[in-house]
Amino acid sequence: MQSEIELLKDWRKSNTSSTPSSQDYGRSNKFNSRQSSGRKSGGQPGHKGSTLKMSETPDEIVEHIPRYCKYCGEEFNSETIFRLYERKQEIVIPPIKPKTIEHQSFGCTCGKCGAQTISDLPPHLKANVQYGKNIQSLVTYLSVYQYLPSNRIKNFLIDIMGLSLSEGTIYNIIKSMSAKAIPALEP
Repeated sequence: MQSEIELLKDWRKSNTSSTPSSQDYGRSNKFNSRQSSGRKSGGQPGHKGSTLKMSETPDEIVEHIPRYCKYCGEEFNSETIFRLYERKQEIVIPPIKPKTIEHQSFGCTCGKCGAQTISDLPPHLKANVQYGKNIQSLVTYLSVYQYLPSNRIKNFLIDIMGLSLSEGTIYNIIKSMSAKAIPALEP
């Protein structure tokens, strides 16, 4: 009772302070405006369901070939003929592992004039080692669209991808990408 009186004296509500709306005095989460339909959740009788379809071109096939007879224990040899008995498929997220791409520039000396010719590397490569465009895009997406703070982006990249970026690097990536976006946002 005393805490309720203190709240009323203080007049702290979500619309007048930084107090979350869930902490407003008198707010109740017990009221639900939804009316019960009396039906169970899920698909209703007569609803046409859908099921996953098997892929005609799976990315990987794992063959489970028996090595011995389950009944007598005899080991199968190279002359044993196996036939496909059953197929099942599972959909999985591919393993996420950073890939390092090394760009190599080669040079040669011209046999006719003696001049040295060296191939050019892609112009976006500025440092000896740098993060690729897809990592920069992912960091920007997580920050701008998903509103993740840099510490959570850092933890996500370490935990999911095994990629260790400092918060400073994340900040620099976002700053660089925002500079690239300015021409698209100008009227």
